[in-house]
This record gives sequence, C-alpha cells and structure tokens, in this order.
Amino acid sequence: MSLIEVVLSGVILGGLYALIAIGFNLQYGVARIFNLAYGEFLMAAAFAAFWMFTLASIDPILGMLLSVPVTFGANWLVYRFLMLPLVRRARTRDDLEGDTILATFGLLFVLKGAAQLAFTPDNRFYNYLNTPVRIIGFTFAANRVLAFGVACAFGLAIWLIPRRRRCHRDVGDRVCEWGSAGGGGRHPGEHVPDLQSVDRRRVHHEGAGRGDDGRHRQHGRQSGRGNSARRSRSALLVPGRFRPHPRSRLFPVPDRAPCPAARPVRDSMTAGSTIAVVALAVLVAVLAAVPWLVSDYGLGFMVNLMCYLVLTIAWALFSGTTRYVSLATAAFFGIGAYAVAMLVKELPLYACFGVALVVGTLMASLVGLVTLRVSGMFFVVFGFGLSELMREVLIWWEINQTKTLGRYVFVPFDTTLIYWHLLGLAVLVFLVGWLLRRSRLGIALLVIGDDETMARQAGINVPLAKVVMFIVSSVFMTIVGAIMAPRFGYLTPNFVFNPLISFQVVIMALLGGMQRLWGPVLGIVPLILLSELLQVRAPFWYSVILGLIFMVIVYFLPRGVTGLVEDAWETLRRPISLPRGVTGPAIDVWAWLSQPISLPRGIVGFIEDVWARLIRRQPSGGR
Repeated sequence: MSLIEVVLSGVILGGLYALIAIGFNLQYGVARIFNLAYGEFLMAAAFAAFWMFTLASIDPILGMLLSVPVTFGANWLVYRFLMLPLVRRARTRDDLEGDTILATFGLLFVLKGAAQLAFTPDNRFYNYLNTPVRIIGFTFAANRVLAFGVACAFGLAIWLIPRRRRCHRDVGDRVCEWGSAGGGGRHPGEHVPDLQSVDRRRVHHEGAGRGDDGRHRQHGRQSGRGNSARRSRSALLVPGRFRPHPRSRLFPVPDRAPCPAARPVRDSMTAGSTIAVVALAVLVAVLAAVPWLVSDYGLGFMVNLMCYLVLTIAWALFSGTTRYVSLATAAFFGIGAYAVAMLVKELPLYACFGVALVVGTLMASLVGLVTLRVSGMFFVVFGFGLSELMREVLIWWEINQTKTLGRYVFVPFDTTLIYWHLLGLAVLVFLVGWLLRRSRLGIALLVIGDDETMARQAGINVPLAKVVMFIVSSVFMTIVGAIMAPRFGYLTPNFVFNPLISFQVVIMALLGGMQRLWGPVLGIVPLILLSELLQVRAPFWYSVILGLIFMVIVYFLPRGVTGLVEDAWETLRRPISLPRGVTGPAIDVWAWLSQPISLPRGIVGFIEDVWARLIRRQPSGGR
C-alpha cells in the first residue's frame, strides 16, 4: 500500500470522525455541555442499523433516515431530564462543565453495561456495499466512500445553517448566561450579583464588563453603585494589607508596626482532641493486627481496601481542594507498578521503590508545569490521555524491544508485608492531609478551588501551589502502585494503566464527600464491597450500578455521604420547637391531607415539578 493510498484511506475514515467532532463541538461550544458518553450514543446507533438490516432487511441508508427522529427524541429526553437541570442550577461555567463531565461519566457506564447485558460483548458483522471502488487509481470499499460523502454533506449543512442565521456567535453566551441566572429572568449581559458558595461560604461575583476574564466573571470587584455591605463582603479573601478603594479598585497600604496577637492563633489541644488522637492510635493498632485475625481472603480484601484508601485520599488532597477533576490516577499508579516490574531483577525491592518514587515525582513535576495552567475539560482530557499515552508507549516498547507483553514480579514480599506497608502509607497520607488543612498552602488551595482569579488578586502564587499539591498527590499514587506490584505477580501495561482505576477513585471520593478528610472513607468501603460481590460474578451489572451511583452523586448527593451525615447531626442537635404542642403538627398534616388534589399542568407537569425540586442542590463543581 503506497503512501498516497494510506493518506486517502485516512481522509475517508477521518470524515466520519470529523462529523462526530462537529456534534461534540456543538454540545460543548454552544451549550457548554461536555458529553463523555458520545461513544455510547455512537454504539447505540450502530446497533440500531445492524438490527434493522439483519432483522427487517432495511437498507442502512433508509435506516439512517428512519433513525434520525428516534435518536432526536431520545437525545432530547436526555437533555431535558439530565442535562437541563444541571444547566439551570450551575452558577458558573466551571460548575456546568464539572457537573456535565461527572453526569456523562455515569451515563457512559450505564449505557455500556446495559448494552453488554443486552447484546453480550461479542462482535457482530454484516455486509453492505463491500464492492471495491477505484478512485484516481486506488481501490476503496464503497461503503466507506458513501459514509464519507454522507459525513461531508451533514457537516457542511451543520456549518452553513448557523452561519446563515447569524446565531453561531452569541448562542453559547446566551445559553450560559441563562443557565447561570437559573433558567431565565435575566437579559444577556445583565449583572448576576453575589453568588455565594454554600460549601465554603466564599463570595463569587458574576457579570460582564471591565475586569471580565472572558467568561463573564467579575472576580473580586464590585460595581461603583454597590453598597458598603457588599463591598465588605468582597474583601473576604483579600490580605490585610489591601483595602477596597471607593472606586472599587484595590491598592496596597503600608504595613503597620507588628503587635502581639490578642489570642493564640491555633487552639490548644482540648480533651476532645486528645480522645480523638487516642482513638485513632487504637484503631491503627487494631488494623495492624488484622493479618492475625482474618483469613487469606479477608486479608486480600483489606489489601484492596487500603490500596484504594490511599489512592482516594491522595486524589482528594489535590482535587478536593482545587476542584480539578484529575483522571491521571491510573497513570501514576501504573508508573509505580511497572517501574518495579522492570527493575526488580536488577535492584533490591526497596531500591525499586525509591526509583519509582523519583520517576513519579519527575513525571508529576513535568505534567504539573505543563497542564495546570489549564482547567475544565482540558485538564480532564489530559489526565485521561496521559494514562492512555503511557499504556501505548509501554506496549510499543515491550513488543518491539523485549518481544514480550508483560513482566513477572516474584519477590519475598508477601500479602502481610504489602498490607502493613499500605497501612503505614495510609497513616502518612492522613497526617499529610491533616497538616495541609492547617497550613497556608491548604488555605491557598481552598481559595484557588473557589475562585482562581480572586486567588491571584489576593497575592497567591497559584501555579506553584497547584504544582506542589499535584506532586504530593501523585507521589502517593506512585508508591501505592510500587507496593502493589508484588501483589499482582504478573503485570501488563493494559492491566496497570487501566482507566477504570481513575474512574473508581473519583466515584469513591465523590460518594464519600470531600468536606472532611475522612469523608472519602464513607465511599470507599461500600464500593469495595460492591466490587468484590459483582465485578467477578456480574461485571456488566457492576458497570451499570457504578454509573447509577455516579449520577446519583451528581444530582442528589453533591456533598456526598459526608454532607448527609453532617446535616443529620445538625438536625439532631437542633432543639425541637412545638409552639402549639404535640397536636399542632398532627392538625397541620390532617389539613394538608384534606386539601383537594390540584394538577393544573397535569401529571406530566407534576412529575417535572417534583424532579426539579429533587435536584435543586448545589453543583458538585469540578474544573
């Protein structure tokens, strides 16, 4: 096959991917909806064409015309009931991007698992227009040429229609401003005042005009007509040496003479803190004795639990504070594991651990310096792409250089030692997280997570803070991979760089909640139990349930299980107020039940209202 023929084949196949890219660009470029489940929609359309051709003998071209209204209706339902609520509740574009990324992650797992349950993972084929066609002396399959022509026609139509109607420039801004305003009630360009985060109680300022960062966000500044209360709130994240100017400008004030603090900056250790420390020490001692208390299967389960515990807490150290959704967990886990696999025959095991630590640190430094200047879906895509890049590079190296596709790791490092090393690493990552939350770096990362532009205005070195925390998080992930390498025994790039590792870590962290350092633990334990029960016996059901859990987190548990626990605790501590006695609530309930049922919009309207009330929560965020 000549070079020209290869290029032409690539152009023909590229036309199909170009049409997919146009559809993806319409979703993200116009509505700011980052749809990661587009591959599953493509799979559904392919199965529809296959079944129409094999069962009903419908020509695929006619089937394509018949499937357009069906797929339009199905996608409208997805947008109406899954995406539009996220658009309406999003306060900023970052919130909308983060929520749609997480929601479509869940949808991806649900559709993939449902398709495998319905059709099994076997490949299916059918012959249609396989006759060869000669073009400028080269031979191509007629079905590919036809598909390329259809893709070009659809792509040209999608490109021309918005341009002729002159709506391709401002429709995206209108959608995002409408979503930020709660679904309507504001005009494009109108100022949306003082949106305050419930989780961290930090103030954002939304609007357009001078000082806009290109995303309609007026960070850290107020309009000249704001009152004094609003100006006082705008300085929540500004250092003490800055004061608001009457014209809403910030300027430095000379430092005053230092004076002693009126009270200790950090509270001294109370009796409650002492009890907590003693309880944690006892818990660690009990966990250290687990190898003598459980069976081999139970010890293997605890090793898996400790592995994901360290990975999830390490992920939350960076992503939980900065709100950057990282999918690079599998990349650093795989680097640590494969570094040990490649060097274990040449070096002692602990020397291999040291080399893996150095390699992971260098890779995290390089990745952090290159990518942490971007955010949103670009950072998500890069994290996922890094894992795939490392996997493909190692596969190429093994096939072409070593003529193998895997490596054995046989060392005297049994399951008990692996468990104790992971337990020590878990104690260390918790200690680092506890110290981080009491440090200036931790406060800086919280400010960055709330509003990066305001953090820069407050004098925080944003790139340095993000890179340092990314390196710390990645080093823990690398060491976990290195410790787990002897546990697996035989490693392949496809195994250690499995993207499911990254997805599971994200789901565990979000399910548990990241408001507290111990929050992810509440998500790790149930998902590890679910994995043990279903991943081997019913792997397709595991994918469906994992996706449903992801979607439940986005729509109903944006603060995770930790948020539910904190709300329940606050409710229990609140005193019960019965101004009309015990009979008052009973009378109110009876009066409510006695009212006639009124459905002015019918049953459909009632269902829509209930759904809207259920998902009217704070966005889970993500950058």
